[in-house]
Amino acid sequence: MRRGAPPAHDLVFEAHVLPQGDPTEVTPDQIAQLSRLPAFASQKAWNAVRIQRYLVDFAVLGRQLSFASTGTETHKGKVEFLFAAYGADGSTLIGQRLEVKPEFVREGF
Repeated sequence: MRRGAPPAHDLVFEAHVLPQGDPTEVTPDQIAQLSRLPAFASQKAWNAVRIQRYLVDFAVLGRQLSFASTGTETHKGKVEFLFAAYGADGSTLIGQRLEVKPEFVREGF
C-alpha cells in the first residue's frame, strides 16, 4: 500500500464469481503447470481431474480511489487485485495477480 492509501482492511469491494461453461478435462500443458503446485505434486492419475473456468467481476467504491494528474488533462491510476483458490485442507491451489492501469481525461473523470 502506498502512502495516503486507506489500509487494506478499510477497502470495501465486491466480487462476483461466475462459472464459464462446464468443467473440462485437463490438457497436457495444464498438467505440466499443475504438477508444479504442492497440492498436485503427488498427483499420479489425471483422468478424474477437471478444470473449471470462472469469470470474476470486481467492484470498488469510486470514492476509495484517487488518480494522479499527469500535468495534462489525463489522470492515471493503478489497481492490483490478488486472488487465490484453496483446497479443502487450506492449501493454496493457485493464485493470480491482476493489474489494471486506468487513464481518464478530465471530461470523463
